[in-house]
Amino acid sequence: MRTLLRLSLAIASVQAFGLAANVAEAAPRYRLVDLGALGAFDGGQYDQSFGVSINESGQVAGYNLAGGTVSRGFYTVGASMLGVPGNGSYANSLADINELGLSAGSHHVQDNQFIHGFTYDGTTTTDIGSPNVTNDAQGLNNLGDVTGNSSLGPGGSIAYVLHDGVVSNLSSVGTGRYTQAYKINDAGQVIGRAGINPQDTYHAIIWQGAGYTDLGTLGGSLSWGFDINSLGHATGMASTAGEAQHAFLWRDGAMIDLGPALSAGGGSGLNDLDQVVGIGAGVSTLWSGGQMYDLQTLLVNPEAGVLMDVRDINNRGQIVGTALVDPATGFRHAVRLDPVGVPEPATWSLMILGFGAAGARVRNRRTARI
Repeated sequence: MRTLLRLSLAIASVQAFGLAANVAEAAPRYRLVDLGALGAFDGGQYDQSFGVSINESGQVAGYNLAGGTVSRGFYTVGASMLGVPGNGSYANSLADINELGLSAGSHHVQDNQFIHGFTYDGTTTTDIGSPNVTNDAQGLNNLGDVTGNSSLGPGGSIAYVLHDGVVSNLSSVGTGRYTQAYKINDAGQVIGRAGINPQDTYHAIIWQGAGYTDLGTLGGSLSWGFDINSLGHATGMASTAGEAQHAFLWRDGAMIDLGPALSAGGGSGLNDLDQVVGIGAGVSTLWSGGQMYDLQTLLVNPEAGVLMDVRDINNRGQIVGTALVDPATGFRHAVRLDPVGVPEPATWSLMILGFGAAGARVRNRRTARI
């Protein structure tokens, strides 16, 4: 009986390892979830929505459009889409949402003459900015720190971090004048770009405290950093020796070329598994485990919409973006792509460890009885 049990466990372990290998090799599949639009809200009719950010709970943030111009930010709670009220005709939009459901974005102020960054907790809008100055909010971490940019006139900006109510400008790089920030992780690392010379040739930069790291390029002159994960790994776009634009993944001090498939927008979203999403030549794309996938071909319900853009991915593998959902009207909606069909790699790892632990316990009991 003990021999039969041990054999059964061994077979189960082998099968688990085999299945895990098959999972690693198989292309992932996704179900497209249409998040809808706000509809009648805050004095307008908002029929189109655009997904920008997703947190680990699957909450999505972005913005809606009314008549193709006036916008209102939105965030989701469960299956509901909730809007961020404006002030009359003043527009707003959301760029990021953290694990507490706090969101950050930008809104028009002072009779629509200026733009300020702001945070929104579902009830209260907190302005980030000074009178007669334009700035925005691009990134938000789970500590409530915000990063964004203040305008320095045409073509120029200076990046900032808001921490404990205090705004600090990020350091310039080399002899460059301009800096631009996009996202911030819980360690306070900020990803963005900065001019590195008087001509403001841009390089992707990670700032932390008073210091920074220039991520370099793929052999060309330029790079941009768009997202950073909790490990300090980053993604974005960089030029090659021939000045072609490729997406990259930066980790362990090196920039990895992800190829030209994301050349239209680079890597826009990155999770802690180093999965990268972005847009290239009209194709919404996922890079995972060294493979590049056209996400439209991975949908189990492609009739639900045609992907136009993907912007972010969480550690559960959920992806947020925008899809054409009504060809007759041309309306687009924010969408969430939920993984389906196979357990996540972390789940298989736990199962395999469980099989191993069970086998060890059986062996120990047998040894004790001899």
